[in-house]
Amino acid sequence: MKVGLPAILGALLFGATGILASVWIVVAVMRGEYLTAIVSSGFALACLAFSVPLLKVIRGSVFPRGEWGAEGTMIHPDRGIEFPVIIGTFGAVVASVLFTAFFPFGRLDIPVPSETRVLLPYLSGMLVLVSTPIVWRILRSGGIYWLQLTPDGFVVNAGGVSPRVGSWDQVVDVTDAVPGSTAADDPNTVVLVLEGDVVIKLPGAAFTPEGVALRRLVFFYWQHPLNRDELADNRAFDRLRSENFRAGS
Repeated sequence: MKVGLPAILGALLFGATGILASVWIVVAVMRGEYLTAIVSSGFALACLAFSVPLLKVIRGSVFPRGEWGAEGTMIHPDRGIEFPVIIGTFGAVVASVLFTAFFPFGRLDIPVPSETRVLLPYLSGMLVLVSTPIVWRILRSGGIYWLQLTPDGFVVNAGGVSPRVGSWDQVVDVTDAVPGSTAADDPNTVVLVLEGDVVIKLPGAAFTPEGVALRRLVFFYWQHPLNRDELADNRAFDRLRSENFRAGS
């Protein structure tokens, strides 16, 4: 399975940090430091929640969700990936707001290295400034990730940024790597290469194991325009679930 070392290390780091934060919740409550317990709960929730999607990706137990109609087929990530990320993001934002507001005044009993005590509130504040617009976009766009395929083209929502819209005629390739990139390739990514060297990326492993089936689905409808009428009903999603990408069936 091509999950990669970063996913494994990320799961271990988030999991271990979440456990440590959970232990500190108990310590804070026993000391009567209830504000500290609330902040620690936010960080523990975020870390443990972020570890869940990584564990699902590592195990390959990923199942997409779909809906369809006249406007095309909408494909959503596995609930066990999307919901923990949303919950973890909210937990991180709330905890960071409280940390930024109260830690500089000594109101929080959270052990941090002395050399970072001045820097951490600023980093926490930056996290709030960066994350808040992302949370707002997630609420407005209906999820962290989704992919809509229509007979005319596609709409890609990837990670809280504005959805990207394109037509099938613009597509040059559907692959797992950005052409000409010197960065390490992520085999779990769905990459749509458009005319003019425009690249749209979607974390395919959030939808299907290693993103393979999702990438093959997009490739299929790019290459087979006569089958795009399937995108108006359940047939496209059935292809994805059964991994049947033959034009004659």
